[in-house]
Amino acid sequence: MVAAGYLFYNANLRIKNGTNYQYLGLSNGPPTKGQPTISSVKERAECVFKLPKKKMKNLVIVNASLSTFDLLQACVEVGEKYAENVMVIQPLLARITYALEFLSKKKALPPENEVILVITITGVFNEFVLLRRDSALQLYIAEYETNAPNQRKKAFAKYYGNYHPTSTIFIVHEDLENAINQLRDEFQPENCYIRSFQKWDYILLFGGMLRAMGDEDGYNSKYHVANFSNGYETIIQQSKTQQRRHILLPDLSPLPCKIFGLNGVSQRIKLSYCDQYHLIANEHSTTKRYAVDRPLEVCGSSKEVIAFIDARGVPFLRPPKDTVEATKIPEIQKKDVKAPALQRSSTFSKSNPSYAGIVSQTSTAALNIQPSSSVKSFQPSSSLNNPQPSSSIQISAPSRQIRFIFRDNFYAVEVYRNGITRVFANSFGKEWTPLYFSTANGTPQFGETAKDHCEKFPKHVIYDLWEVIGKPKYEIRINPNWGFELIVDNGIVHYQIETPSGTRLIPQEMVIAAFLKNMKIRVESNLDAKICEIYIFTNFKLNESQKAIFMKAAAKNDLKILSFI
Repeated sequence: MVAAGYLFYNANLRIKNGTNYQYLGLSNGPPTKGQPTISSVKERAECVFKLPKKKMKNLVIVNASLSTFDLLQACVEVGEKYAENVMVIQPLLARITYALEFLSKKKALPPENEVILVITITGVFNEFVLLRRDSALQLYIAEYETNAPNQRKKAFAKYYGNYHPTSTIFIVHEDLENAINQLRDEFQPENCYIRSFQKWDYILLFGGMLRAMGDEDGYNSKYHVANFSNGYETIIQQSKTQQRRHILLPDLSPLPCKIFGLNGVSQRIKLSYCDQYHLIANEHSTTKRYAVDRPLEVCGSSKEVIAFIDARGVPFLRPPKDTVEATKIPEIQKKDVKAPALQRSSTFSKSNPSYAGIVSQTSTAALNIQPSSSVKSFQPSSSLNNPQPSSSIQISAPSRQIRFIFRDNFYAVEVYRNGITRVFANSFGKEWTPLYFSTANGTPQFGETAKDHCEKFPKHVIYDLWEVIGKPKYEIRINPNWGFELIVDNGIVHYQIETPSGTRLIPQEMVIAAFLKNMKIRVESNLDAKICEIYIFTNFKLNESQKAIFMKAAAKNDLKILSFI
């Protein structure tokens, strides 16, 4: 079976056919010149994809030029005629896959505590990628950073000293091998590999082919990193004279995922890729690349799905209305509900694009950012001069944001610092935790454990928070499946649940406080530092009563909410 890698709008393929590696190219060069169009993309793809003598098993298209949605779809459409499975990946994933080839040849199972540092060194920038394994031994990007050439040694010392990687891999231009040899001699990293290159396209093309390979093709799938997005943004008009950069989907968001709109006045926006490093003729470039060729009409709601990316990495504009309705996450009391996102998958899919209710690593509420030529990746905002919570508050960029995220009936915690977003998994290795609270064991239990208690001890478990929190009793629609009861005390609705020591009446802010404490512990244990300021992200609008409950709950945990977003 043939596994192949292809650089978008290129004139050649890199393939693995049995035990042979081959480079196949058009003898007369590209059939068309100039900017790609749908017709020229299809024409070139037809010529290239028929070069292998038999049908390809897996074809991976590297979106090296960050092309528009319709052009990528045109390329995939042709690819599906010549390959059983097609995937679209971004350049970073191609580079990582290329770097991991040596490790993938090991026959032994990877260690549970494996930490891999991949460093790409060029004459114009350095790229540091730290890979870890989750509870299912799936590799994921734990840290990502780019910096200038003169910061190479300092950054390497930080990563090697703080994270103690079990393997270190350099991808380096051949002109800079001496610099890498100096680092290797000084730090003597364990299991060090060096992969040199002359042409940037070679890494991407080769990496695409390796990503198309699996265990049966000689590439250990344990060293596959799940596919992720390039990140998307737009410029929004705040007033007649003011514009702001607006992140709609951060880079590295797991796939499949949706791209949501923005709150505010309805307007036309142009969707573009988030700033990334590109190497063009040995020069660094962060030229804006548009993801769509025409402006989109957005209705002014962060709940509106304006685009989506399926599990293969193929992007689309908003789906038909009936498809959007099918993406709604079912109510949590249904026992077959799964967490809405961040479940990593590295498998190919020939089926129609998946629109499952998947969310990205940050809230669907978009982040406002002041445009700046010095910003190399998105900087979420905060107005520290006015800590009063407000859904419309404009915020500047602190060095670190602690984000407590609530999406429907799930919650997650993440830290944004220096352009990097880290999502901290729970004890089950999952980033999203069900909003369940249980007292069945005498001590508070959360998430999956509390959800399991719901079957055996329904009167001990609280869930469906947003059906109750911050509402007067007459507005609450009582669900007959609830095991807990709602009791009005002094005009305020309380939860009444059972505990091993008897019936207990719990105020709403105490329930929220219990979740905030659980989230605070998760962050502090990962950062090994105390936190006192947080941001609350939700994919729904909190009313003033709900905000007040959150403020009381935060105060009980010695936390200050800087903003509701």
